[in-house]
Amino acid sequence: MIGGRLLKTSSRFALAAAAGIFMTGYALSSAQAGGLGGDCCADLEERVAELEATTVRKGNRKVSVKLYGIITRAVLFWDEDNGAGLSNSDVYNVDIAMSGISRWGIKGGAKINSDVSVGYKFEWSSSDSLLHNTSPTDDDGAEAEGLALRHNVIHIKSKSMGKLSWGHSHTASDKVAEIDLSGTKRFARSNVNNTLVDGFVARGLFANFDGGGRGDRVRYDTPKLAGFVLSASWGESDYWDVALRFAQKFGDFKVAAGIGYIETEDDGTTGDSGGCANVSGGTQPFGEECLIGSGGILHTPSGFNINFAAGKRDDGIAVGDTDEDTYWYIKAGFLKNWFGMGKSGIYGEYFASEQEDTSANTTAEGTMWGLGVVQNFDAAAFQMFASYRFYEEDQPGDPTSDESSSILLGGSMKF
Repeated sequence: MIGGRLLKTSSRFALAAAAGIFMTGYALSSAQAGGLGGDCCADLEERVAELEATTVRKGNRKVSVKLYGIITRAVLFWDEDNGAGLSNSDVYNVDIAMSGISRWGIKGGAKINSDVSVGYKFEWSSSDSLLHNTSPTDDDGAEAEGLALRHNVIHIKSKSMGKLSWGHSHTASDKVAEIDLSGTKRFARSNVNNTLVDGFVARGLFANFDGGGRGDRVRYDTPKLAGFVLSASWGESDYWDVALRFAQKFGDFKVAAGIGYIETEDDGTTGDSGGCANVSGGTQPFGEECLIGSGGILHTPSGFNINFAAGKRDDGIAVGDTDEDTYWYIKAGFLKNWFGMGKSGIYGEYFASEQEDTSANTTAEGTMWGLGVVQNFDAAAFQMFASYRFYEEDQPGDPTSDESSSILLGGSMKF
């Protein structure tokens, strides 16, 4: 009896002690979790606060938001000679007005259903010394500092019906003269006048008439069919254009090409549109017609590529007076990851043009040749580049040839 009572008493004591320990532990845990001296959640809360501070917030949970951009800067060494004893040279720190111009934007969209989606894009550029606006007496290129609008556009896209967009953005033919598979087109393609200081050699002689640029327009693109996409746009009061693009892979070869036509109307004495390459570039009291095209072939195993472009522009400055400008451009090189850091691109290029003045029965000619290298660093979304270009022009009535050369060294980073 005494042993049984002792066993029962000990059991009750053990149960009471265990319950006490459990309740004490629970109370301490609750106190710590409630912030009464504990720090079990402090690190987590701090990390959440950091993420919230660095996140681009959405206006709602239905529409995606993406912040993106690119920063590009270069050092320019240039020299020019008019062939009659005058020469200039200098070193400038510049922005490059190709696709590498520094810019940032916001884009996104949402799905309406499995076939239809909508999207938007806002983009601005920032520059304080555009290379193509510089001159021997102006290293800043007369460029006002600040933001310039590049895109303000909305679109509706159907997988089966195509894409309709409206607002300020690319016209249908924009960039159709700059299709290029070299991996170096950010710094070297058919718009060769964008690396020319505007001095003895006229920049206008080296234009590529590339589409309508960006403007206020309505644009439609068909769905891709067997590698082809047909596009058309209308806007800025006085222009319209169409373009056909093709991109496809055939075994070890990648092929891309495009052709476009643009027309700006003659609007009497005022004009609402610019020229073929920039439909929103001011007013001009005459119309222009341009036919342009480009393409490239890349052999993926070896990296060998060849790219070309050509164009023709007719502009009627006066009744019965039509000027005709033509050019062609070719570039060849290799694109391959030789060093394990990212693809390296090397190239050589050549450009030739003619400007015919029918009323004066004269022709001006221009040529350019160049060499360059681009190195990608994939781990940092970074590119470094170096290029050399030599320009020469022959103008009617000028017994000497004007010459200019440029060396560009720089880098570009995406985010």
